Amino acid sequence: MVEKVDVYSDKSNGSKIYAFDYLRVIALVMILYDHLGGFYNPNFFFAVPLDIIQDFGAFGVSLFFLLSGFLFTYNGNYKNEAKKTFKKTMKTYVGCLMAFFLFYILQRLTWIIKTTYWSQFSTKQWIESMTLVGYFTGHGDVINGTTWFLIPLFLFYLVRIGYAWIYEKIKPEYNFLFLELFVLLIMFLLKGFHLSVSSTLVFVYMPLMGMILGEIFRKERRISIFNGSLLLIVNYVLMVIWFWVFAREYHDTYCYFVSFIYSLFLIIIFAIFKEQFKKSQMIDFCCKISLSVYLMHMTFGRFLLSFFSYISIPFSLSFVITIAVIFLISYIHMNILSRIIR
Repeated sequence: MVEKVDVYSDKSNGSKIYAFDYLRVIALVMILYDHLGGFYNPNFFFAVPLDIIQDFGAFGVSLFFLLSGFLFTYNGNYKNEAKKTFKKTMKTYVGCLMAFFLFYILQRLTWIIKTTYWSQFSTKQWIESMTLVGYFTGHGDVINGTTWFLIPLFLFYLVRIGYAWIYEKIKPEYNFLFLELFVLLIMFLLKGFHLSVSSTLVFVYMPLMGMILGEIFRKERRISIFNGSLLLIVNYVLMVIWFWVFAREYHDTYCYFVSFIYSLFLIIIFAIFKEQFKKSQMIDFCCKISLSVYLMHMTFGRFLLSFFSYISIPFSLSFVITIAVIFLISYIHMNILSRIIR
C-alpha cells in the first residue's frame, strides 16, 4: 500500500511539520520489510511482529492512507484543489506506467536467457495490470500486487475535491456526513453491480478517517473533539461493515482492523508530540522517493531476491542488496517522473 500513497509538503502556517515525515518512513520500512522480508521468507527475523497485528504490511498501508487524509485537512490548503488533484493523479498514474514499463523491459531481456515467474502472463495481462484496468476486469494484481492501492487513492482524490469545494459553504460536520453518504452510495452501487474492484475501493474509508483526524488536530479547528469523535466512530463502523461485505478475508483471516487501530493511535501520538521532531536529510530523501519505492519494490524486489537465491547468496545479504538497489532505481524513477510532470 503503499504510497508514498499521498505526497504532501507537511506545512501548516508556513512551518514544516517533520513528525509526519518520520511516520511516513516508518510506514515505508514496514511495507518493505513485510513484502521483501517476511512475505518472501517466513523465517526471516521478526517476520511476524505480534499476533495481534496482521503484519507490517497492513500496518504500513494503513499509515499511508491515514496520513494522506490527515495531511489534506490538517494543512487546510483547499485553493485550486481540482487542478492540484489532477496533477497529483497524473503524476501517480504516469509513475505507475513507468514502473511497469521499466520492469517489462527488464523481463524481456531476462527471458532471452531464462524464464521467470512473470513469463506466464500474456501481453493483455501486462497491459491490464499496467493501466490498472485489470482491477475492473478481475486481473488487476497479477503482475504487481501492490498497485491496488491506487484505486482507493484515486477515489479519495475525488472525495477531497468535493470536500474542498463545499468547505466554506457548510460546517465540517455536515461536509463529512455528505462525503460518508457519497461513499455509501458508491458501496451500494458496487454491491448491486458485483464489481470486482469493490474489494479495493472499500479502503477509501481509511483516508476519510485521516481527514477527520486532521480536521480535529489543525490549529484553526472548525470541528469539536466530541463531534469529530462521533464521525470517527461512524466512519469506522461503516468501514468494518463494507469490509465484511467485500473483503471478508481481511476480517476473518487477518486482523487488519487491529492494525488500523494501531496506526490511528500512532498518528495521534505523532500529532501530539510533533514539535519534538527535527529535520533529517535521510528522512527527507526517503519521503521524496517513497512513491517510486512503493510502485517498484514488489516487482523489482521479488525478481532480485529470486535471482540472488538462484546464485545461492544468503537471504539476509540478498535482502540488504535488494533494498539498496530498490532505493537506487526509485531515485532514478522519481527524477525522471519529476521532469515529465512538473
